[in-house]
Amino acid sequence: MPTGTDLRDVFDLLERQADGYDLNLDVLHPVRHRRPSGRLPAMLVAAATVAALAVGGSLWVRQGDRPALGGGTRPAQLPVRTLPFALPASSGWRIGDTRTAPDAAMVTLLRPGHSLQLEVYPAGAKHLQAQPVVADVRVGNEKGWFADGTGPGIVSIWKPQWNNPSSPDPGRAVDATEQVVWHYAPNAWAILKSYPDHLSRSELVAAAEALDFSRRTALRVPFRLAKAPGGESLGSYALTTSHGHWSASAGWGTDWTDFQVALGRPKQSVAAMGGEKLTVAGHPASWWGNGLSVDLAPGLLLEVVGPSDDEHPGRLTRDEAVTIAESVTLAPKPEDRRTWFRAATALP
Repeated sequence: MPTGTDLRDVFDLLERQADGYDLNLDVLHPVRHRRPSGRLPAMLVAAATVAALAVGGSLWVRQGDRPALGGGTRPAQLPVRTLPFALPASSGWRIGDTRTAPDAAMVTLLRPGHSLQLEVYPAGAKHLQAQPVVADVRVGNEKGWFADGTGPGIVSIWKPQWNNPSSPDPGRAVDATEQVVWHYAPNAWAILKSYPDHLSRSELVAAAEALDFSRRTALRVPFRLAKAPGGESLGSYALTTSHGHWSASAGWGTDWTDFQVALGRPKQSVAAMGGEKLTVAGHPASWWGNGLSVDLAPGLLLEVVGPSDDEHPGRLTRDEAVTIAESVTLAPKPEDRRTWFRAATALP
């Protein structure tokens, strides 16, 4: 009987062996390759999964489309260092903000004047119920549903994250957003939401059909680490933009995020921060009890953060934080994403 550790090892092996594409988030240049290549931060998952109204009463369910809830089987996992799909440049869409984790991937798809929100879940991690207002559609060869956003159309049912004491209890939420949902793999859902734009059903289905789930997209990161903080497994990676500035964050932890390393534009300089002032590899830094902030380069702030939960068994000491910060290697030109490292090799 395989153990949970055995299964994790198998998923890690599959991730390293998978085909993929290189991703440049400014301009997408997919390139086939075979190259060796595990959750979102809790608040990001909660925001993406539970931001809906609780549903009571009976629901109309399409029999045969709903996998069984319950049981102790650990769901399959998504890769963290890659996206589980490719998006050909010929589609007219490109990949924007990205958050990856073993139990969900959240991606913004962009084209001039439009954006879509894509959610991808591994097999068994989530299942959906359709109410009578939805319409049947085909996404490629797969059956799917379209909700026009005029009323409750899709009901999400989620399970607690495996072994994560901070995850929500099983529950239901109704989502009235204009969207297409379909199985991209057996018992594995993809959800493409036309938000904040409102595309027609045919446009939304066409965008869904452009996603190639037989390939992966390799993520790139602006920094490299030689060793995983705390010896933990990679649990999340997020690349987001705000007001034209990017922020990259990686989290390590098996059950919930233990350690986080983030790089981005500072809201304030280290000199303006509180905490204990020190110098790390020649750069001004501030230790504030649970984390370390370092002015690593002009316009870039490096943050190394430990567990904030008082009941968490792990702790980040100042010396450990300094060691992690000193091990960080910046991309040759952080402002040029073409020089960023492949996450498959940069994130241990």
